[in-house]
Amino acid sequence: MEKPNNGGGAANINEQEKWLKLYELAHGEEQHFSGEHHKRLNFFVGIASALIAATIGGMLQVKAGWQYLLLIPGPLMAIVVARLGIKACIRIYQRAFEAVTKKAKIEALLGLDVPPRVATQDQKWWLTEQYIPQRYLRDRDALTGCQQQCSEAWVSHLIKHGPYSKIALYLQVAFVIAAVLVTGLLIYLWVSNTVPTVR
Repeated sequence: MEKPNNGGGAANINEQEKWLKLYELAHGEEQHFSGEHHKRLNFFVGIASALIAATIGGMLQVKAGWQYLLLIPGPLMAIVVARLGIKACIRIYQRAFEAVTKKAKIEALLGLDVPPRVATQDQKWWLTEQYIPQRYLRDRDALTGCQQQCSEAWVSHLIKHGPYSKIALYLQVAFVIAAVLVTGLLIYLWVSNTVPTVR
């Protein structure tokens, strides 16, 4: 399959070097933002976990019923941290996939997404396949289900249905549930230790 020569006869070494440099920068962006996503996720998970753990630890140290009320801000803050965390993680996740779309466009311009233009008698597999691993190309097509959609639609699809987005969402839901349960337990302990029992 022949790639269209967008630059006519001007597809010279300098032009290729420019695209290769941009490809290198896009790859660096993808790696950077992917790493930042994991760092942010670990950061917010650590803070939310510490708030829940500190609240539970405080419950074991309470000596008067009214002191349970002082612990309620702990799980409520954990909910806020979880909400802020997922927004921060998804934002950085989005930037990582925007870098992937840059790479995909440059790969197409350089002809890396099609087999090399080499005619051989034995048609060895490494001469009949793309330079880019085929699973990357299949994943890009399968995620949208339509090759004609724009890169923005591809990124939006991943933000909603991508595995890392789901992990962040599940963690947020888990922390919210844990915080609600701990808050409910605190209120129950406060009531049971302060309100006189009706006989």
